[in-house]
Amino acid sequence: MGFHSGHQSHRFVLRAGTMEQHLALEAAVGPLNSLPAYTRYLRGLQAFRTPLERQLAAVAIPPALSPVRPIPLAELVVQDRADLGDHVPVWEETASLSLSPSALFGVFYVLEGSTLGARLLHKQAGQLGLGAAHGARHLAEQISSPETWKQFVGVLDAADDLNMDEAVVAANAVFGAAERALARQDDAEYSNRGPDEL
Repeated sequence: MGFHSGHQSHRFVLRAGTMEQHLALEAAVGPLNSLPAYTRYLRGLQAFRTPLERQLAAVAIPPALSPVRPIPLAELVVQDRADLGDHVPVWEETASLSLSPSALFGVFYVLEGSTLGARLLHKQAGQLGLGAAHGARHLAEQISSPETWKQFVGVLDAADDLNMDEAVVAANAVFGAAERALARQDDAEYSNRGPDEL
């Protein structure tokens, strides 16, 4: 693959190496312009974040990344779904990850970067009458510390001996798992049936 940074910052190497998957995920999310669209998004997010957060909780985080560890959101997403009366079980979509130190930089790149997109999603949720107290807790939490992205980028670009191949592969695996989790919500076979019903 050969994603060598040279004089280019690690952030831009990751951005270039994940652009295709990133755009595919944005297309899968789509505009949250109705409660059904927002409910679909919540289901997909829970299906993606729950197993990923379990994976991250089970590994040792490098000291450099500890201060910029992404905020867990899965439980808040569950609460948001409960606010909307949505209790349909979701199929978890697990990313295939090595979770090496370099891979963790790629994972954090995706999760911390999602805080930027959360600003738009939070605005769209607000137009549906949702907010920090009802239905959009996870988005309110994501945008509560806007400085964390800059902090992460500083840590990323200052990292020594970072294997960019591993970082890019991990980031794409996370983007891909999120896209699959959302796309699955469009499958009529899964959208209103839990895993024990199939």
